Amino acid sequence: MPYCCETVLKPHKNNCKCLLEEYHYQYCVPPFSIESRQRCSIVCPLKNVKTLNKRYNHSEIFRLFYERGDLPCTIEHITKGQSLKWFINNFETLNIDYYFPIFLDGLCEIKYPYSFISLQGK
Repeated sequence: MPYCCETVLKPHKNNCKCLLEEYHYQYCVPPFSIESRQRCSIVCPLKNVKTLNKRYNHSEIFRLFYERGDLPCTIEHITKGQSLKWFINNFETLNIDYYFPIFLDGLCEIKYPYSFISLQGK
């Protein structure tokens, strides 16, 4: 290594948290630190973080209302496909302030009956 690296950086042989063997015996500094901005520093690679994996967040409120039968609608299977059948005749009597947050909560669903009803009912 050049002379500037030997004076500025100290070897991290014991403290290096790298998984790769090639970085264990070099001047390895942690990423996103002040030392990584210095000249002649070798930045250790990031560990494999699984934060970008898909997560399934299901809505418990929408599922509870659907399974209890509290929603004023159901799935109607017709020859053209599927549609949402409402149990009320006049939509002016529907309490939107009560049902709208429930249907919005169901939009995070990805499984079949819940996702279809929440998309059609919004």
